[in-house]
Amino acid sequence: MHEGSIAKAIADTVLHHAGAEGAEKILSIEIEIGELTFLSFDQLKFWLDMEFKDTPAGEAEIKFTSVEARLQCDACGFSGRPSAEMDTGSHLALPSLACPKCGSSRIEWIQGRDAVVRKMQILKPD
Repeated sequence: MHEGSIAKAIADTVLHHAGAEGAEKILSIEIEIGELTFLSFDQLKFWLDMEFKDTPAGEAEIKFTSVEARLQCDACGFSGRPSAEMDTGSHLALPSLACPKCGSSRIEWIQGRDAVVRKMQILKPD
């Protein structure tokens, strides 16, 4: 469960930047979550609520957007979604670490690995 540590990093980032802007209150926060992070939105929301308690972001609306995984194959030039394999132990569909077109392992993940604070709305004192 890595949602707690990711929530801490997000909260630190949000509070730092809001403080630097002189925010009195943080009204909303938009966060993009890549599907390769395997983060649970519900768990992340729980931990963010804990991190933001008694801060200017304590009542902020938190919005999540999922970013799909995409790869680029260095061998054949394929660019797109990875194929998925069912992991029977975790009951999750895990992305294959090979190109779905040619099977090469010379791939680069170009999207879907990050958790990014994309936007926040703040209230400054009058």
